[in-house]
Amino acid sequence: MTNSDITTVFDACTPRQDVIAGDIPEDQFAASIDSVAHSANAPDVYANPKRFFEKTYPTDGIQDLLTRLTTRFVYDNKSDEHSGTHGIIRLDTSFGGGKTHTEIAAYHLATQPDKIKNLDAYLKSADEEEEKTSEELANEYLEQTALGLDVNTSVIVGAEVDARNARCDMVDHDAPATKTLWGEMAYQLLGQEGYEFLREYDEKQLAPGANTLTELFNMDDNPSLVMLDEIAAYMTQASGLAQGIEDAGSLDVADEAVVGDSTLAEQTNAFLMALLSATENNDHVTVVLSIADTAFEEQAEDVRRLLTEITDEFNSIADRTEQSVTPTEDTEIASVLRHRLFEDIDEGKRDQIVDKYLDHYNSNRSSFPDLEDETDDVTLEERLKNSYPFHPTTIDNLT
Repeated sequence: MTNSDITTVFDACTPRQDVIAGDIPEDQFAASIDSVAHSANAPDVYANPKRFFEKTYPTDGIQDLLTRLTTRFVYDNKSDEHSGTHGIIRLDTSFGGGKTHTEIAAYHLATQPDKIKNLDAYLKSADEEEEKTSEELANEYLEQTALGLDVNTSVIVGAEVDARNARCDMVDHDAPATKTLWGEMAYQLLGQEGYEFLREYDEKQLAPGANTLTELFNMDDNPSLVMLDEIAAYMTQASGLAQGIEDAGSLDVADEAVVGDSTLAEQTNAFLMALLSATENNDHVTVVLSIADTAFEEQAEDVRRLLTEITDEFNSIADRTEQSVTPTEDTEIASVLRHRLFEDIDEGKRDQIVDKYLDHYNSNRSSFPDLEDETDDVTLEERLKNSYPFHPTTIDNLT
């Protein structure tokens, strides 16, 4: 097979203009949910919802997460009936697995859904009993937001804050000098009023209980979305900060909390458990919690156990309230790359190219002993088509 025998990639594919021009800034390869939510310096391709979704492939993970969020927002706004969905959603993935991209999609869904073109393409049919389609769900959410639904949103990235300073938005000059995740969360959700409600808990770095958090969330009729990312990084620092629990003062805390000393990590564990309880059997608050598998491995496992183990205080709560979502499956990598790099691909020419490759491989089987005809019930032809214009082995190396 010679070069003249096969259609070139530029004949079969139309690259996006920024790819042709070669003007994709390096910072576009390092998405940051923190910069999108808390600064004016995020690249426009991430900060602008319209541009972001134009270049975002709707992976199964993105569709799953956005559908769950949209369903909960809609149910909370329109009735007292519970949607039956999980209030804690865990994005448990390795770095490079699409986690941050999925978080940014969730943030834009909550804050600027009207800027998302073809929102239904990023949703699934959500309600089997009512046979609600993704288009109907999208329309219902957009109608409710037009009538005043405004999701309260908090974004905290553990690697961007520390055990002494939890303040996320340095541009907001009115923001208090928060010391804990719960103090920062309260301010981001409900402003100064929310922070004042938890001020004493924040200043003394003592975790509020589930009832207190529920009161906080109920201060506003709109639903709340809490996004906690890279918790393991935060826990690493917090585990070294001892707390003077005996200084709890007037706070009404459990007797066992005032015995001896504690660490901020232990208080943060208690806070996360309270969040588990506060999301149970309601749609008013949803928590998206992210844990990276490959970094801070030991600490990440500690937090993961926190969400799944049965505890004396909250027996089996995690089993009922937590749902794990994988942002991008290995089988979707080619689709993600293809969507980002190319405006259009001529499927007819693609099929002709695949046929050429198949003829070449079949005529030279001995030269390609490792290229099996089938892998996991997917034929070589299907693999070539699914990965085009990338070769399947290139995708394998990336995953």
